Amino acid sequence: MATALGLFVFVLVALDLQPPKIEYVILDSSGCGIEVHVSDNGDFRVYGRLRWNGGEEKLIFNKADENVYIVKDLCRRLPRERFFILEVAAEDAWGNKASHLFILDNGAFSFGVLLDPRAVYPMPPAEVVEKLKRAGVSAVDFNFVAHDKPWQGYAFYNSSFLAVYPGWNVGYTYRLYKALKDAGFKVYAWLPIFRNSYLWKNHPEFRAKRATKQGVLDSPDYFLSPSNPNVRSIALKVIRELLEEFQGLDGISLDYFRYNEDFESVDNYSVNSFREWLKSRYGISILAEEIVNGVVEGSNWKFWTQWCEFKSEVIASFVEETVSSVRELRSWAQVRGHMLPFPFIGGYYSWTVAGYDPEKVVKKGLHPIVMVYSEWAKDSNWYAKVLRGAANVTKTYGTTYSIDINPILSEEDIKYLYKAISFAEVKPEEIYVLIYGKNSFKSFTVHPPILEVGG
Repeated sequence: MATALGLFVFVLVALDLQPPKIEYVILDSSGCGIEVHVSDNGDFRVYGRLRWNGGEEKLIFNKADENVYIVKDLCRRLPRERFFILEVAAEDAWGNKASHLFILDNGAFSFGVLLDPRAVYPMPPAEVVEKLKRAGVSAVDFNFVAHDKPWQGYAFYNSSFLAVYPGWNVGYTYRLYKALKDAGFKVYAWLPIFRNSYLWKNHPEFRAKRATKQGVLDSPDYFLSPSNPNVRSIALKVIRELLEEFQGLDGISLDYFRYNEDFESVDNYSVNSFREWLKSRYGISILAEEIVNGVVEGSNWKFWTQWCEFKSEVIASFVEETVSSVRELRSWAQVRGHMLPFPFIGGYYSWTVAGYDPEKVVKKGLHPIVMVYSEWAKDSNWYAKVLRGAANVTKTYGTTYSIDINPILSEEDIKYLYKAISFAEVKPEEIYVLIYGKNSFKSFTVHPPILEVGG
């Protein structure tokens, strides 16, 4: 255990900056213990607990020096785990308390952050790099376009296809990217593929359509039609533009490369494409009106399974086009996909929401980034399909773990973080744990930085 514990590194996930301040935590590998360093000279009660999947141990730290508290002899008391969560608190005589939460891992994982440049502007890029390096981060999903409504799809760089985010200093994006690459970070361009408010507002013909009992309506939340060739063309042009504009990009991270919900999309392109697909695949002719009415019925419709299959193939074909386009420009670059693990229901996966069959898209060369914080992250069959597909194309997997603006991890956060790590137990060559807030740029602004490490 001493050897295994000696390899642990610490990534501070959250902190509460109330006095007394905990400066950092380090491993005393010789004594097989943990040191907590506080900024204030005084007598504090320092305590905490180590948690792992299936157990925990409470810790009481003894004062070893003016600002140092230590607990020893942990090796013989702890199981051989790849991953621990360490909670530490320091409390003074007046009840003022600072608490921290650390991830301890044995070097099996690489940590990344979803980085919106607004989160750190106008911080000098060199300072951003230093903070990320100290946090143990080695990769960045860089928001080259905005994530938040109503600006989703507006660019933070000079794009020929998208409008620049209003008032944004595009020069900062280029400087920040260069600083990250010069420092050796892997950088992936994060893109919301079929969710884009700029295109949705300026090209009504691009909008996905929802079948309802009240008629056909525009899809809310700025979703575009994955079947529309013009939508797909612009998405591919933006991807190629980024690869050409930002030399050295390690890949593309696709997000929202899916349908919005069950009853989409019944735009003209989707309906006509489904009619052709059904005729070609099954020899069945059907009217456009029948499709719209059938989609409203949902799973009671006699062609519902075929509709699901068609949608999954639409998404898989886009992934295939994307992988081919990226490899043409940069053979070694990865195409990654943020994938919600929709459950297995009634004999098929809920492709009607996501539109993707996990096995199909991974077989097309997509590196899966599984969004384990989702309430759907419970279906072992879903993971089996992802791994079955990935075995043919890649040994690199990823998981995402989400925190909200509140930086203290809840029980739910910890549960999902364990899910992320357990997914890594497939023992790939590389595992990537992406940590981000639901409002990531706000999180970074309110609690700069989200991630920090001492020592």
